Amino acid sequence: MNFQTFLAQAATRTFWEQNPNLCFTGSAYPLAFFSLLFGQLKKLEVLPCPYQRIFVQETELSGLQAALAQSILGMQSFFWLADIEEVKGTKALQQFNSFLASYKGPNHVAYFIQNDAVPTGKTSATKIEIPAMASFEDTCALADFFGFAFDVKKKNFLKKLFYNNVQCPLDTCCMLVHYLQLLGSKSLDEAQSFFAVFTETDPSLFQLGEHFFAKNAKAFFQLWQTISKTYPDIFWIVFFSEQLWRAIHTVTFLQKKDFVAAKKMSYRLPSRFLHKDWQQANVQELIYAYEFLYLMDYALKTGSIFCACELFFMKYFSGAFASV
Repeated sequence: MNFQTFLAQAATRTFWEQNPNLCFTGSAYPLAFFSLLFGQLKKLEVLPCPYQRIFVQETELSGLQAALAQSILGMQSFFWLADIEEVKGTKALQQFNSFLASYKGPNHVAYFIQNDAVPTGKTSATKIEIPAMASFEDTCALADFFGFAFDVKKKNFLKKLFYNNVQCPLDTCCMLVHYLQLLGSKSLDEAQSFFAVFTETDPSLFQLGEHFFAKNAKAFFQLWQTISKTYPDIFWIVFFSEQLWRAIHTVTFLQKKDFVAAKKMSYRLPSRFLHKDWQQANVQELIYAYEFLYLMDYALKTGSIFCACELFFMKYFSGAFASV
């Protein structure tokens, strides 16, 4: 079952009653999407029996199977297992995958399996494909599922964000429709640049990040002079904080040769950083730069941030953070 078909049916109790074994599949686990999904399902009261969240990484395999295989006094439960990749041990994961593939009750169960781990062959599970990157149509389906009745102006605004068939991460689209729901239609034009960040339609931000990590000060400040006033100070603090936080963990994973984790963490970082600039990165320097941004955030919230961005860039490009 594809994503849009699932969302069209998921708001009905009948769907959940008729599908007691649901296997969500995808290339990566979208945490925000599933959190919002089950929050909405509980709000709509469409789950066929009481919801229970099981943390598979904290439960022995025998305990997991026992919980699913029995009902107390004939009372069923709806078990959400989330990402079962967190089951301890490769052999245990394979065994549990096989157990779920043939599971037929007495309870209802739903879980997520990455594409390359989905068991082949006959299964009793209903498979639902969850896209890593969502399209305009996917995002509209999300809005409908969450009960957001966007007017014509909001729908046209959303369509502009996805021009040229651009796609963005599913979790990002979930946040996008929730922000758009809160925003008044009269404020849409003013929010265009803000929402462009969500769908990555502002290439200058990626160029800025590329010059930043490459420590190309000349190119960086030329671009900074052009776009610095486009967003408020708090945006820049958040932007560079996320860039540094992701860079710190990406470099750490790459140094450990954990390429899968590094690839996941490098989302929103310039591609040049992942392929080249990370090798020259000093993790401790990035940590000190991140800590300085934390102080900037505190200063902003207490009413004092005069020329803070300029001081941050001066310390970074001069190597001051590397010599702390």
